[in-house]
Amino acid sequence: MLNINRTELDPHVRRVIDWRESLVKLPDKPFFELIRMYLGEIKTPYNKQKLVEDLGGFLHKKNVRENIVLFLDDMDIEIISTVWNIPDVSQDTIVEFFKGKYSFSVLYERFLNLEERLILYRKAGRYGEPAEMGVNPLLEDILKPYISVRQLLQKPVYAEYEEKIKDPLSVQMLGAFISYIAAHPDLCKADGSFKKKTVADFKEIFPGLLKRLHCLISGFRNLMLLKDSESGTFLDYKKFEKFTELPQEMQYAYLCASSAGRLSRDELRREAQLLLDTIAAIPQTGYTFETLVRAAYLISIKSIGNDSQSLTGKGRFSKMLESRKGLANSDTETGHLSHKKNSLVSRMDVIDRLFESAVELGILQVAGKTADNSKILAVTYCFNSDSISHKSKESLLNIDAGFSITLLPGLSLADILPLTNFMNIVRYDTAAQYEITKKSALRAFDHGFSDFQLFDLIEQYCSYPIPQNFKISIEEWYKAYTSAIIYKGYVLKIDPENTLLTEKNPLLKPYIYKTLAPGVYLLTSTNDSQITELIEKNSLDFIGSIQTVKKDVLVSGFAPLAAGMNYLTNETGSSVSSIDGTEKKISDTESRKAFLTELDTALDSMDLDDMQRECFENRIKRKIILDKIQLRTGSVHTEIVEARGMDFLGKVRVIERAISSGNMIKINYDSDTDDRNKPAVEFFGKPLEIKKSEADAAVMLQLEPDQTVRMFSIGQAASIKRIRGSLFTELTSEE
Repeated sequence: MLNINRTELDPHVRRVIDWRESLVKLPDKPFFELIRMYLGEIKTPYNKQKLVEDLGGFLHKKNVRENIVLFLDDMDIEIISTVWNIPDVSQDTIVEFFKGKYSFSVLYERFLNLEERLILYRKAGRYGEPAEMGVNPLLEDILKPYISVRQLLQKPVYAEYEEKIKDPLSVQMLGAFISYIAAHPDLCKADGSFKKKTVADFKEIFPGLLKRLHCLISGFRNLMLLKDSESGTFLDYKKFEKFTELPQEMQYAYLCASSAGRLSRDELRREAQLLLDTIAAIPQTGYTFETLVRAAYLISIKSIGNDSQSLTGKGRFSKMLESRKGLANSDTETGHLSHKKNSLVSRMDVIDRLFESAVELGILQVAGKTADNSKILAVTYCFNSDSISHKSKESLLNIDAGFSITLLPGLSLADILPLTNFMNIVRYDTAAQYEITKKSALRAFDHGFSDFQLFDLIEQYCSYPIPQNFKISIEEWYKAYTSAIIYKGYVLKIDPENTLLTEKNPLLKPYIYKTLAPGVYLLTSTNDSQITELIEKNSLDFIGSIQTVKKDVLVSGFAPLAAGMNYLTNETGSSVSSIDGTEKKISDTESRKAFLTELDTALDSMDLDDMQRECFENRIKRKIILDKIQLRTGSVHTEIVEARGMDFLGKVRVIERAISSGNMIKINYDSDTDDRNKPAVEFFGKPLEIKKSEADAAVMLQLEPDQTVRMFSIGQAASIKRIRGSLFTELTSEE
């Protein structure tokens, strides 16, 4: 290979060098077979580098380039667009990306076909990783008008619309749920699941929302908004206050990300941001779930596009994948490869769970279904700023003489949170129904509220005077509450004649938490060292009995997120290619038909036996013949790759050839029904051995992609086809 510092070269030139080297590194058999298909018989002596240059010259011919474009179809464009848009992309990556749309066997055969057509190539992956796929740099200029993100994220066609739309997530619901947790610290079992009584309560208070509440409790826990102890589950109000400082959309994004799984702080922020960015990219018509996951996958790559490469030289996509499984700590190459593939699956699983949670929470809604019964998801109005009520807050709370409170929509979570200190949810609906009891009032007093503070809080949102009997009851409860109080902490007792001097002492005053009686003070100090320091500063020679006082705990807030950004659109809002923003549709079918007719006419004029003609027809079907000069009999190497029906020996030979060459096979069985519209049953994998019996023979097949091993009848198979391996399967990294 040329000794060139590639970092100093133009990126396109580097890609051209990569393409040439990948071909030169091919084993002789696939290399010469490829050259013969395009350039004809190889004359000796030969030079691989020169042959690759000649192949490049062939691809620069005007009619060849036109015919390459003529043969493109939608699936070709999808795969090419995926290879271009995803950095360091491998075969496994693309299979995962199209999971749910194309089967492994369909994608595998198309990969091989695009390689044979010289549109895609593979280069050795770095650090022993799988071979990376790339678009042939010599064809970039003719392919770029077709490469588009839109090809990968097609808008759905509705076959039916959803009639029942689940209520979206709202701050009213969050407040109601917080109120229930505050009133029922025993709502969960030791394993964190809801108790039977809790489930029964939820069916009455939150009808039809049990699954959503499961998501919310998980989200609260993973955000550290709850504290679990032996006596129950309690709200961390200080942490909640920090949470309510976030804008509403960010609150929902964090809840969704945290309910999908336990994540580190950085991972949580990243997944929440991914949700916001993906929602910004969803059109009004929505996306199917599978398309939505693919969109998020692309956005997760593009949104970290400015990250610099790691010290190991791995690209941003590799780093994203490795972050899930800690690949940087992998010590062996084998372990690295295994974790790499698992990491990719894990990444897609995380995205799956993220959007499953978004649907369950009501951030996304099922708006309808496609003809193949795929669910179409659209964004609910909980992310629409117009959904926030602009009513005056003074008219949103109604309280009656029976201590029943109706809370209308319009308050923020920051407004509702203090109310949950003393209100118990009775029924959640558009207007939530609460009640105030003696027990709920005591809960508020425990949190430091006085009776007057409760009145002030209610009056902020109530447009008429608080009922007199309610005021009297609250005052009586507070009087009873304060008539006997147990304190725990450090207490300082001073002689009555020195009280005024003590309270005016600037060194001592900051340490006085509460005056319990004349000359008796509860101190803020919480440990012996602080008391010792206090004694030294103030010449005190005694220490009070031990007790606990309220302790200011430093509560960290939540990292703010950026507003959702549509990374898949340009300034005008239209889908764009990652190359130059253009997009062209495949439509010239007449030119394609004319060229195929021309090839058929050329075949008719040639003196070919049946095997030779079948070989050329197969190449035309595989879109390999791009110029009539490729119809040379010397380039034909005939072999049987498929056997059908009653040709038992032919099917056995196909399998034996696949075993000896390490290729895969595809076995088809006719449908077991008379319904002609029902597709045949297909299996795809690597044959391991043939076991014969008197009546039949069976092949042991290691299925792809799950690697399970099963036995299949050879005689009953409708067809068996050998699938040639990739031209680039033996590539190895030199790094």
